[in-house]
Amino acid sequence: GQIPTAVAGAGEGLWLTFGAVGFARGGDGKQPDLIFEMRVLDEAGKPTRTKPVAVQVNKDVPADAALVPGQFLLSLNRAGKFTVELTATDKAGGKKATLTFPLNVQDAK
Repeated sequence: GQIPTAVAGAGEGLWLTFGAVGFARGGDGKQPDLIFEMRVLDEAGKPTRTKPVAVQVNKDVPADAALVPGQFLLSLNRAGKFTVELTATDKAGGKKATLTFPLNVQDAK
């Protein structure tokens, strides 16, 4: 996650780093209950995997934390035009936010 890349090339990996703010806390431990998901859609709008990559954050978040960070490794296994979709679901607060952005992966030639 420390080395920026100018051009995404097939055979490389990209770290997608993000964070959730404005989330609710609940339960006895006053913890958030967040689910982060990543989907990659091909040029036709079809998912490249049957299920999104997902992670749940519902413990070990400091009481004074205003931001919960997240990170996914995106393996670029083929060239093409894709759309990346990141979703954060706040189960405790009943909110959901989605961010989409294009990704053009160049051939490694």
